[in-house]
Amino acid sequence: MGRFFSDKVETAIRYIYYDLGAQRGQEGFRLLQEACRKGDADAYCLLARCLYGQEYTWLGHDFPVDEDAADELIYQSVMMGSALGTLIAMRCGVMNKELQEAMPLASLKTAYDIILEKAEAGDAFCQMVIGNVYYWYDFLQIENINPEDFDSDEAFESFIHENMLKCEYWYKSALDGGVATAGANLMLMYIDGIEGVLPPQPEKAKELDRIYAAKGYPNYQYFYACDLFDEDKHEEAFPLFCKAAEAGEPRAYFFVGNYYENGIAAPHDDAKAAEYYQKAIDSNIPVKAGCYNRLGAMYFDGRGVEQDYDKAFRLLKWADDSGKTGNWGAYYLGYCYTYGEGTERDYVLARKYLEAVDWDCQDAFFLLGWLYCNGEGGPEDIAKGVSYLEKAKDLPEAQEELSHYKKNFFGKWVRRDKTETVLRGLLRLQSMFGSDKKEAPQLPQPSTTFDWILTIRSRLNSEDTPTPAYGQVEKALRSLTTEPEQLIILWQQNPNNADAYWFMRCSVYARSKDNDIYLIEVAFPHNGGTEFWQKTIKYLTDALPYFDAAYHHKIIDFTGFEKQEE
Repeated sequence: MGRFFSDKVETAIRYIYYDLGAQRGQEGFRLLQEACRKGDADAYCLLARCLYGQEYTWLGHDFPVDEDAADELIYQSVMMGSALGTLIAMRCGVMNKELQEAMPLASLKTAYDIILEKAEAGDAFCQMVIGNVYYWYDFLQIENINPEDFDSDEAFESFIHENMLKCEYWYKSALDGGVATAGANLMLMYIDGIEGVLPPQPEKAKELDRIYAAKGYPNYQYFYACDLFDEDKHEEAFPLFCKAAEAGEPRAYFFVGNYYENGIAAPHDDAKAAEYYQKAIDSNIPVKAGCYNRLGAMYFDGRGVEQDYDKAFRLLKWADDSGKTGNWGAYYLGYCYTYGEGTERDYVLARKYLEAVDWDCQDAFFLLGWLYCNGEGGPEDIAKGVSYLEKAKDLPEAQEELSHYKKNFFGKWVRRDKTETVLRGLLRLQSMFGSDKKEAPQLPQPSTTFDWILTIRSRLNSEDTPTPAYGQVEKALRSLTTEPEQLIILWQQNPNNADAYWFMRCSVYARSKDNDIYLIEVAFPHNGGTEFWQKTIKYLTDALPYFDAAYHHKIIDFTGFEKQEE
C-alpha cells in the first residue's frame, strides 16, 4: 500500500505529475483506469482530472478530453468518499449544494483536513491541491465564512489577504517536491497580481521559470526559453527549447523548427524544421496556426520536403481559416487559386488573397497585374494591372506581360495590337470548330503513363525537375527571357526504353524591332532518328495552352506546326 494513496494511484500520480521528461503519462492513465475498475475512489477523480484537458495536466501527455465523462467520474469519486475527489470537485464545478448534502464525508472541511494532513506530511500533489484551495478562494466555502462574520470590510479584506498568500507557500512546496505543473497558477499570480491583495511581480515569474528550468522540468524549460527569446538571447534560448522538445514539451516544437528554418543560433536545416513543424501540428497544443503556415510554405517551395502544392494549400488554408494569422499566407493562396495548384482554379479568390498582400512581394504584384489586365476574377482594368506589373518589373515574366500594353493617344493604357489579338482569337476558333484551310497535322500525343521532366536550360546551366507540378511549368514559361540559348523543355521518356520519348520546348526564335518571336517545338522518334515540328508565336503567353494540354494529357491542337527537314 502506498504512503498516501493506493500503490497504483501513487505510481500514476508520479508518472503524470512528476518527472515529465520520462514521458510515462500514458502508463499513468492506464493505471488509473485499472484502479477505477477495482473501485478506487481517488483514482476516479484523478482520471477525471486527466480527461478535463490541458488546464489540469501537462500538454505533453496528450490525454483525450471528455468533460462529460470527467464530470461523472468526479461525481462518483465524491459519492465514494474520496477527500481528494471532494476538493477537486470544487475546482471542476461539479460540487453543488445537492452533492454536498449527499456526499458521505461529513463536510468540505473534513475533506480539506484529510488532504491538508497529507500535504503537511510531504505529499507534493496534495500540496498543490491545498494551494488551489487558497488561490481560488475555496477556503471561504470550506470554512463557511461570509463577509458578515467580520466587524468591518477592512477586517474581512485582511483575512482574505492573509489566506490568499498561503497559496504561494503550498505551490512552491509542491514544485520543490517534484510536481512540475504546480506552478501554473503561481506564475499567473506573479504576472497579473491579485486585485487588492498582491501587485503584479513579473520579475518573480521569470525567476520561477529560471529556477525550475534548471531543475529539468520541461514545461519550465519552455517558459524560460520563451523569456530568453523575448530578450533576443537566442544562443541561450535555442538549447533550452531543444531540451524541452526532447522531453516531449509540444509547445517547444514550433520554436525549434523556426530556429532550424532561419538558421539563427542553430545550423540551417529545412528538413529538421519541417519535422518539428509537423510534430507541433500532430500535437494537442491549442495554438498551431503558425506551424501550419510555416510547413505550408515549405511544401509550397519544396524546402526540406518534396514540393507538394496539395499539402501546401491544405496547410495554408487551415491556418487562414483559423483567423489567427492575418494575411500571412495571402500570396501562397493567391498563387494556388491563380494556377489551380492544390485546389480548383478560382480567379475571384486569387484576386481576393493577392489584394491582401500589403508587403513588397513582386510575385504577388505580377499575378495581380495579369489578373487585372486580362479581366480574370473581376472587371478588366488594364491601367491598374499595369501599375501592379510595374511594381514587379524586376521579374522577367512581368516585363514580358508589360510588353503587351501601351498608352494610346489619349494617355489611356490599352492592349497592343488589338486587331492582331482578335485575329489570333479567330484562328483559335477555327482550329476548334474546323476550317476549310489546311488541316492540323496528326502528330503523336505524349504518353499518359510516363512521368514528366521539366528542363530549364541556358547557355551556362541546365536544371532538371522530375515530376514537376504544373505551376512550376507555367512559372518557368512566364520567366523565359531573351537570353540566347535559353530553353524550356517538357519531356518524358519510357524508363524501360530510351528510344521512346516525346518532348515540347519553347525558346526565343528571333528578334524583331518591337517584340521577340518565340518557337514552340515538338519532337519524337521516327525512322531511327528524331522528327521535329515547329511553330512560331509572337507572345510568350501563347505557349501556355500547348504546355497546359501536354501536361494534363488533353488533345494538343497542332494547327500551324510545320515539319522541319533534318
